[in-house]
Amino acid sequence: MSIKTYRWFSLVCGILLVIFSFMLFSNPVSGLITVAVFLGIALLIHGFGELSMYFSLPHGAKSGWLLAGGLVSIIFGFWILTAQGTLSISVALPFILGAWILFTGILKIVSCITLREFSKQLTTINLILGIIGIVLGIILLHHPAIGSVIISVVVFVIFLVQGIGCIANFFWCKDLE
Repeated sequence: MSIKTYRWFSLVCGILLVIFSFMLFSNPVSGLITVAVFLGIALLIHGFGELSMYFSLPHGAKSGWLLAGGLVSIIFGFWILTAQGTLSISVALPFILGAWILFTGILKIVSCITLREFSKQLTTINLILGIIGIVLGIILLHHPAIGSVIISVVVFVIFLVQGIGCIANFFWCKDLE
């Protein structure tokens, strides 16, 4: 691809991303549907990553909780990607996210039992992240509207920033032609 083609591609992509970001901001449900698909994919990647880590660790460092966390992430990921109806996914997403954050927070704290023999810093980080995960999970489960708003705003900001970056590339790459 030539620089000129790249510049115009960046401009078009940037404009579309900015427009799409404002569409998501004005209609949060469509943002939740988009996020549901990406979350399902991300959970699958996370789950397979945890399984890979579990099987790569030396025998004494393996924790069944790491294996369980990977399997739960994979199950949640497949469930999200195969759920009936995108509306049900978008309605359920804040609850799914809250339950997943709560469960992984609990798993991080439980995994500290095994980790403390290998790394004090890793144990401390997992303990702190586990506590934060439990608190955030409980908040999202009790107030799903907060989760919906957070998800929609984050997607809006990401698409807006990426769109502005693509438009900036159009102008910054002009001297490279």
